[in-house]
Amino acid sequence: MAENKSFYRRTVEYLQKPPQRLVDGQKRSLLDRHDSVLTSNWGFNTQSGYFPQKLIDEMGDGLGNSAVVACINVLTTSFAEPSLKVYKKIEGGREVIRNHPMEILMQRPNEFSSGAVLAHYLVTSLAAHGDAFLLKVRNRQNQVVQLVPLMPTYVKVRGNEKELITHYEYHAVKQKNSLSQDYIELPRENVVHIRQGMDPDDHRRGFSPLRSVMRELAGDEAAGQFAVALLHNMAVPGVILSPKDDTMGGPSREEADAIAQAFKSKFSGANRGAPMIMTGAMDVDIVSFTPEQLNLTALRRLPEERVSSVLGVPAILAGLGAGLDAATYNNTKELREFFTEQKMIPLWSAVAAELTHQLLHKDFEEDNYEYVAAYDLEEVRALASDKKDQVLTMNSGVQGGFVTIAEARKTLGLEADESHEIFLRPLNMVAVPEGETGVMTSMEEPAAPAQPSQESETEEESDDEEGKDTLNTSRFQPEVRRSKRVIGKRPKKKKTVTIDLTMEFKNAEQDFIITEDKAPAISAKVKEVLQKKVKDHNDSNPKHRTSYGTLATVFRRGVGAYRTNPASVRGNVSSATQWGIARVNAFLKGLKGKFPRKPFDQDLLPAGHPNSSKSSKAKDDITNFPSSGDNQKISLSNSNFKQFPDHAYVKNLKENYPGIWRRAGTGGNPPTSFTGNDAYRNWTKYRTGGRSASVLSWVKRRERFMSRHSGNTRLNGIIAVMKWGGVTKSGVSAMKKIVNEQKKKEDARRKQADNLISHNDDLTS
Repeated sequence: MAENKSFYRRTVEYLQKPPQRLVDGQKRSLLDRHDSVLTSNWGFNTQSGYFPQKLIDEMGDGLGNSAVVACINVLTTSFAEPSLKVYKKIEGGREVIRNHPMEILMQRPNEFSSGAVLAHYLVTSLAAHGDAFLLKVRNRQNQVVQLVPLMPTYVKVRGNEKELITHYEYHAVKQKNSLSQDYIELPRENVVHIRQGMDPDDHRRGFSPLRSVMRELAGDEAAGQFAVALLHNMAVPGVILSPKDDTMGGPSREEADAIAQAFKSKFSGANRGAPMIMTGAMDVDIVSFTPEQLNLTALRRLPEERVSSVLGVPAILAGLGAGLDAATYNNTKELREFFTEQKMIPLWSAVAAELTHQLLHKDFEEDNYEYVAAYDLEEVRALASDKKDQVLTMNSGVQGGFVTIAEARKTLGLEADESHEIFLRPLNMVAVPEGETGVMTSMEEPAAPAQPSQESETEEESDDEEGKDTLNTSRFQPEVRRSKRVIGKRPKKKKTVTIDLTMEFKNAEQDFIITEDKAPAISAKVKEVLQKKVKDHNDSNPKHRTSYGTLATVFRRGVGAYRTNPASVRGNVSSATQWGIARVNAFLKGLKGKFPRKPFDQDLLPAGHPNSSKSSKAKDDITNFPSSGDNQKISLSNSNFKQFPDHAYVKNLKENYPGIWRRAGTGGNPPTSFTGNDAYRNWTKYRTGGRSASVLSWVKRRERFMSRHSGNTRLNGIIAVMKWGGVTKSGVSAMKKIVNEQKKKEDARRKQADNLISHNDDLTS
């Protein structure tokens, strides 16, 4: 009775037909599943969207489709860009392990494959099948020496009720679209199994994104074949020959075939355009399609959009027609960055995590979780900082007054010297210490200079802006003050300078070491003032007398503190001389009996003075340096560890290679109390003659640091030791060799970036 059904009824029954797997009644245990096609519900094998399974099987894994290949090419080339490296976790970050056996293995996994080929296999297998399998080939010492990719369609993942995965079966032969019964059993520890997510119906296998668009791929292939047929023979009869006189019933079948053959031989191939004379009257009708009817672009856009979407590749990057209509240089670049951040970085992380767990920890580091494998994202061009954005950022920092010109030039790879160590700040901005209101008064006499707090003085050693000049108005006296308007001339008042003897000067200001070649010169007028103060003091207080030389030293220290630590000087101090005289006055008051606040310059007080440091000399002789009980003078010459001889080399590394400089992290323990940059600054001060309490404290701290880190042989540890002015056990030459190798890589990376920028400028100009 089926023959009597109409075409419409047969079509409806065909579309409502349930999937074949439901008709056959196939039932599988959850632990026996291995084929995702039989276990997952896709759009094409459901009752609502049934599509013949035979057509899906003919599509295979979908890699024969041109749109899929275009997206896979983008994925594989991007995935192979960074190299896999092994890192060790350290305090404050991680350091790369150079020439690790696993890194070497991934660069050449076997005799017939390179690292790039392996990357191509991983991405292609994960996209098409959801799984990638690598067989571990071992030597007689049970060491992994090769990684061999396995074809995912030939691998079955087996398990039992207790373990999800127990072993793998590799079927080397495939017969009539099914695997043969002969297979090789592979132990789980000899296979690296990387999955793309997880199949919700079979947790042993990964989830293949391409399986969800197989129906669209079949439609795309059908549209392609239809277009080829139209171009080849128009898919319809080329012409129709109709006899005009059909009173006799028209030509017979034999005559019609003869006419068609004659017409074809006369007008096909090389005979196109030749004349032909018909023996009878005939109508010739040409059958053809208009160009609009031949346009199948819209029909093929939908599969392209679906494929690029499920694979996570923008259609513009793959060169698909679905994205080329809106493609420009700017949005292509932005899409490349978006694609890298949203698709590639998670993919790199997922693959690296599996390689770390299944290969690094199992076969190289024996479950030592301090070691991890990761792809070096610094090698990814799409993640490199843009030069123009960097220039704008540095320009904003310089104009904002929180970045020096030298720091900006060094960041941009330009040369900088001491003349660039300045901040650019507007003249209408005044530095106000913490706790001050910043409000100017209308007093005629300038307020006395005050000393900074004890906290700011002790922390000045770790201030990044130390030694840098600042262009502001805090050094200039206001020339105009607000006052009531007075008509007529006002009598001139003699201005006097009032010194506040309650201000605080501290021993930390003795960081300014007076030497023959840099001692501030004392003018004749200041000398006369100091001599008068000596005479007045000795006449009034004979118990603790002083001399001109003592007061001159105090004055020079005040001038030195004014010049070397401008942040400690209040804005109403107009000159270094004023600051030095104020220090002398406070010292004389302390010499008479009591300092205004805390004692300072105690080494200049007489031995009988209660605040003199000379009376505690015996106590100061106990230094416990370089080791406990040694009590030698605190000096690098008495240290148990050699001093790095080439300070200029370390300075060049800090200024011209900031990226390498930061590889050592903070360089301190704990990092928040004393950093590697603090150590470098104190080492620099020590070399220039600084012997302050903070510098000598650094010398003792250096002894403890070197006892823990003198055995460092890797880049980050060597840079940390250089910051402390030390030498590792490997020697200066070995240290420089490792650092120079990294500097060459940095120079090459900069040169490549500059070439790319120059090339882009040429294209846009």
